[in-house]
Amino acid sequence: MTPALATLELNLQTNLSNTQVLPVATRSLREIAHQPKIDCQVLHSLPGRLRLGIPKLARDSTYSEKLTYALQSLPWIGEVRINPAASCAIINYQSHPGSESEQQAAILAIVQEADSLALLPTAALEALEAELGSFWNQFSGELQNLLTGYEGIGKEILKAIAIASLIVGIAGVILPLLPGTPFLLLSHFCFLACS
Repeated sequence: MTPALATLELNLQTNLSNTQVLPVATRSLREIAHQPKIDCQVLHSLPGRLRLGIPKLARDSTYSEKLTYALQSLPWIGEVRINPAASCAIINYQSHPGSESEQQAAILAIVQEADSLALLPTAALEALEAELGSFWNQFSGELQNLLTGYEGIGKEILKAIAIASLIVGIAGVILPLLPGTPFLLLSHFCFLACS
């Protein structure tokens, strides 16, 4: 077995305290594939493409989400298409010469173990997205206040600092020992603040 595929010898289990998917190497791929819990048939197989008939896909949308997530977490899996009406999954992957059967065994093992994954609920993801959005709004508001908060200094002083730092920054680009980038950034900041 190749080293890259040796890492696929896993039984996908969950860590319920962190609600993350954790791969734990407990059984070999062949053991998992030969002890089916989920009805699965290989309908069509080409190098780099596998079409599986999985009746559970028609009646369990959560399982199809888990299966898609688990398969797409493998670096050599390209595309996963699930068709619940036809109860099939089409998996496109990067075929490695000599390890085609090992790759298919890994895919079949994931089909068997995908039901044991725990995915974050949609509500938790929406709450996280809302929290990040509010953080971004607060950060951009603070940045705007910072840029416009220099009214007391005077726009003329800021323009003078900007022009001076621009001159020193250009000189720093030409002279080898004088750093130019910090002065150019200071010039840019001062021009923004005084405009």
